[in-house]
Amino acid sequence: MREIVGPSAPERATFGNVIAVSSPAWLDSARASAAGTVVLRKKDFEAFGDVDGKTLVLVDEAPLRRMLALFAPEEDIPEAGVHPSAVIAPSVVLAPGICIGPFVHVGPGASLHDGVILEAGSHVAARATVGARSRLRRHAVLGRGCVLGEDGTLHEHAVVGGEGFGFDYAPGRPAHRLTHLASVRIGDRFELGMQSCVDRGLLTDTTIGHDVKIDNLCQVGHNARVGDRVRMSGMSGVAGSSVLEDDVVLAGGATVKDHVTVHQGATIGMDSCVISDVPAGEIWSGSPARPHRQFLRSVALVRRLARAKPGQSS
Repeated sequence: MREIVGPSAPERATFGNVIAVSSPAWLDSARASAAGTVVLRKKDFEAFGDVDGKTLVLVDEAPLRRMLALFAPEEDIPEAGVHPSAVIAPSVVLAPGICIGPFVHVGPGASLHDGVILEAGSHVAARATVGARSRLRRHAVLGRGCVLGEDGTLHEHAVVGGEGFGFDYAPGRPAHRLTHLASVRIGDRFELGMQSCVDRGLLTDTTIGHDVKIDNLCQVGHNARVGDRVRMSGMSGVAGSSVLEDDVVLAGGATVKDHVTVHQGATIGMDSCVISDVPAGEIWSGSPARPHRQFLRSVALVRRLARAKPGQSS
């Protein structure tokens, strides 16, 4: 019997550690690692080669996810029921199995479905709905009339349903804020990272589909439409009335201008600024964003110009 003391990255592992191999590209580092146990896909077994004293654990798929799940710490979940310090409006609909922590506020007419978890200091405003088994982490906010799907998470200090950035401008006088009357609707299995915001719509709802994963410090503007399985990395954002179709990926710091559509399956590179529609399945980079190969050619040209001497052709 072999004792496993915990998971590790391959380069830091000792004999008591277990590591996971999720891609054939990592087989060499796994073989060279000092780890005594390796979790890998069955289809990579033959390619792994000489076991060299290691114990191999074979799985069908997702070895890293499976390994991490085994060693995940116990979740800090509030006790079942309602903490005495929570303020719950009398008209709130409370389903079975909810957990409401200290100093939570739930407004009139809100609806909390089965297994909802509201951690300390979180806020669910009037007429908002939280789907079954969804969770608001500490100090997360769900605005009035907004709807969250099932099995999702609002992480710490995330805000769904704040006022959108809309003002009535005219030359020579102060700007007046426009009251945003619509809400936000988010599908199932969502994640909204820490300090990220989704603004409520002006007259039509801001919508986010199923299985959408949004990182920390991201922004979704009012009236935006985000499709299914979209991924937004840290500090990325989409302006009001923009559209991200299904399976779009925004790398870190990428931004999308208002009233622009990024079509299905497109990828926007890091720190890129999209100012025109992006065709389906393409990779765009740069600021302003353009097809990735075109962006690389422009970077190479600028470098050649920088190396050229005055009066000399590049």
